[in-house]
Amino acid sequence: MVLIIVTFLLVLLVLLYKYAMDPYRTFEERGVAYSKPKPFLGNLNVRVLLGRKSFLKNIIEQNIALRHHKIYGFYNLREPFFILHDAELIKRVGIQDFEHFINHRPMIPETGETIFSKSLNGLKDDKWREMRNTLTPSFTGSKLKAMFELINECSIEGVRYIEAELLKANKREIDLEMKDYFGRFANDVIASASFGIKVNSFVDKNNQFYTLANSVMHFSFLSIIKVILYGIMPRVMKALRVKLFNGKKIDYFCSLVFDTMKYRKEHNIIRPDMIHLLMEAKRQYQQNETLNSSTKHAEFNDEDLLAQCLLIFLVGFEVMSASLCFLTYELCRNPDVQAKLYEEISAVEQELQGKPLSYNMLSKMKYMDLVICEALRMWPPAFSLDRMCGKDIDMYDENRELLAKFRKGDIIQIPIIALQRDPHNFPEPEVFKPERFLDENRANIKPFTYLPFGVGPRSCIDKSKMFLIICTLGIVLCALLYKWSVAKYQTFEQRGIPHEKPTPLLGNMRFKELFGLSPHLVRQIEQYQQFKDSKVYGAYFLRDPIFVLRDLELIKSVGVKQFDHFVNHSGSEQFQTLLSKSLVQLKDREWRDMRNILTPTFTGIKMRAMYDLINACSEVGVAYIEDQLKSANGNGIELEMKDYFTRFTNDVIASAAFGIKVNSFEEQKNKFFQLGQSVTTITAATMLKALLFTFMPKLMKSLGLSILDEKMINYFRSLVFDAIKFREKNSIIRPDMIHLLMEAQRKVNESEESNKKFTDDDLLAQCLLFFFAGFETVSTCLCFVTYELCMNPTVQQQLYEEILDVEQQLQGKPLDYDSLMHMKYMDMVVSEALRKWPPAPQTDRACNADIDLRDENNEIVVSLKKGDRIFIPIVGLHYDPEYFPEPKEFRPERFAEQNKEDIKPFTYMPFGVGPRSCIGNRMALMEVKSIIYHQLLKFELLPCKKTTLDMMNNIMGFQMAPKDKFWLKYVARKNETAN
Repeated sequence: MVLIIVTFLLVLLVLLYKYAMDPYRTFEERGVAYSKPKPFLGNLNVRVLLGRKSFLKNIIEQNIALRHHKIYGFYNLREPFFILHDAELIKRVGIQDFEHFINHRPMIPETGETIFSKSLNGLKDDKWREMRNTLTPSFTGSKLKAMFELINECSIEGVRYIEAELLKANKREIDLEMKDYFGRFANDVIASASFGIKVNSFVDKNNQFYTLANSVMHFSFLSIIKVILYGIMPRVMKALRVKLFNGKKIDYFCSLVFDTMKYRKEHNIIRPDMIHLLMEAKRQYQQNETLNSSTKHAEFNDEDLLAQCLLIFLVGFEVMSASLCFLTYELCRNPDVQAKLYEEISAVEQELQGKPLSYNMLSKMKYMDLVICEALRMWPPAFSLDRMCGKDIDMYDENRELLAKFRKGDIIQIPIIALQRDPHNFPEPEVFKPERFLDENRANIKPFTYLPFGVGPRSCIDKSKMFLIICTLGIVLCALLYKWSVAKYQTFEQRGIPHEKPTPLLGNMRFKELFGLSPHLVRQIEQYQQFKDSKVYGAYFLRDPIFVLRDLELIKSVGVKQFDHFVNHSGSEQFQTLLSKSLVQLKDREWRDMRNILTPTFTGIKMRAMYDLINACSEVGVAYIEDQLKSANGNGIELEMKDYFTRFTNDVIASAAFGIKVNSFEEQKNKFFQLGQSVTTITAATMLKALLFTFMPKLMKSLGLSILDEKMINYFRSLVFDAIKFREKNSIIRPDMIHLLMEAQRKVNESEESNKKFTDDDLLAQCLLFFFAGFETVSTCLCFVTYELCMNPTVQQQLYEEILDVEQQLQGKPLDYDSLMHMKYMDMVVSEALRKWPPAPQTDRACNADIDLRDENNEIVVSLKKGDRIFIPIVGLHYDPEYFPEPKEFRPERFAEQNKEDIKPFTYMPFGVGPRSCIGNRMALMEVKSIIYHQLLKFELLPCKKTTLDMMNNIMGFQMAPKDKFWLKYVARKNETAN
């Protein structure tokens, strides 16, 4: 018996496998390129089916993999799809050979729900032609013009809702989830403009029409399984009469439509909506039948009318709301586009002279049209469209070469999203550029590569209506977005603070600065000098007002005297990360407690103990250059210093902070180095994410997004705590940062006096802070020091002579901490480099209580309120000729003992000011001086062809790094000089 059952199961499995794989010979037999399919799934990704991966991404990836083929295959479950990637083939299928490709593949599986098969999308062959002829007059410009008022009313209600929410919150801004917002708006438009009923889903949030619409459009896990089973075994599902849609919900729409029609007929009511237009179409059909018109029209009964209403509902609800979400997303992400569109809206408002927006005025808006066209390019309503081959056809090109063979029943797909994101069709496809659709640029768009509403006679009949809806709400939303973007721009005017006029959304930032296309450092210095007669001036950073202090007495008040009012750095409290526990981000009492815990860790004695670890890394870095010079036969080598010093600081941090030994010069792709690179490299995506966190922190948090990579956090977590566990177990003491933090943790947690506990997360947060600050800051500082030594050979020579003096004093012994720290000229050189190129161009504070700041004459200069952000313009002060004559010149002598008294307090702040200045500055200086000492002892630094001459104007965006990089030449010093 068992044998029979096992045999039966094996046979069943073989049959199932045969059934699953049976259709997967199609493309091989036709000679069409394809990817290997999986049983039952074909080329579909399980994660796509379960909603865990983007179908859009799947289409684009598939297209990239097979883009060199004019046609390729894709198995959708068990169905073979022929994907067209050639414009000529698309033209043939969509227009020239349309007679062979009239029909769509059914949008909804043939489930016995015949109402959907009667819609324009579901009809086939002659029935489709006749229905198209019947419906076309319903979608003319004049008919849609009459419908405009209904749509505009819904737009105004949508805006009133936002205004009411702003009023309720008593704030100038609110966070909105746009899919829900636009779902409600689309619902009200469809209810009003299609079904003839007036609802307000913003006020009556659970109205029956919206609740039913939402439930119909929400595809549950069960619905997805039904769709999959229809794809795998359509006959079985049809035989079982399994339906995709709830019959009661369909009945609701039936009664809604027919009751409305009946009421209108009885009371002679005319309302310019979709039901009226369809009733007119039905009347016209009956009239044509009576007159025996030669034009063939479809039979148009009540069920046909209902089918078109349901089609408009199903398509309109989802497509309209999704398109509006993507449009507003792109406007938010591209403030320059938003500002330009707002200017066009303002011009229209002036022309209207207080009158309401009209259909004609809306249709004339050229830039609005460009913006929507580009949004539809990046985010088309349908990612792909299909056709079914009605009869066999062989397609040839102009040279009579066979392009493709199609057989009756073949399903052809046109991958709209892939075509519209193909760089061969649209250069830089991921960049939002409305100008692509200017009249002078449209000629560059290849025919049949931009198809947001389909192609040929079966393109969307309702596209004008949808376009109209998007335009109408787009205008209103742009006005709202503008209002939101400038909501804080009265601050300085109200407080009497001098400032530049801000640009909507950008504030006083320039678009090129924001995306690293112009020198932000130069802009900061210019802005500082522009307000030289003011003790304080204002600057809008995007939407946020920043009070910038120029007056030294005010800086002293904020940084030291009135420190209790300015304890914290500014930053959003809407989202928390592990770094929120780090010293730089902690606030108020928590910051004071952590500062007290950590201060003993960074004393001179502790730094002296750590010196050998840092010095060892310096020697390894020098040895690497020596090896490179030997390979170059002593002719000198050119080095990109950012890469070189990043490897050096990486090894220092690994050794001195995390207790692991790496050599990033030999093992160039070690994991620790690669992780550091990925974290500290600011990409366009990183910049965008940071901007979105600035604009809408609550939304980003609700989406589950994080600025920090969890994999990176987990790597460091295991690295730190595995090291701690090993040391505790084996009683190992190593004079590095982990040991110092372990000691700090032990002392705090054993102390009975302290209420503050030093948790593992606290310890890890400080390690991460040290990693982030040390990795980037020290490497950048070293780049600038070596650059200045290279460009100032007399300074380099004088420092070299001091190094030789120290070498003589050491008498062959290795360099020690005390000898390094007592080098006066070395200190002067590093100090001057930090003046010209401070690690942070400005430092900030947040005001935690209202306060009047006074100058040296005790006169009120500015009244600050709780929550105000204050900037201290470090780079502006460092380049102020009043404090540092000829500030662009590199002069270490400014910091000679006899000249230090000339430097006014609070004008030189490379490591910040007051109690919140950098706690790790001793260690940073030790790193810098150690490697500079060893390098200058062995090598001479010279400019090379790739060395940047105008460093200041070569530094683009916010990063302290030139676009042409830090290139220098290293030459070995002669033996006799070295000796």
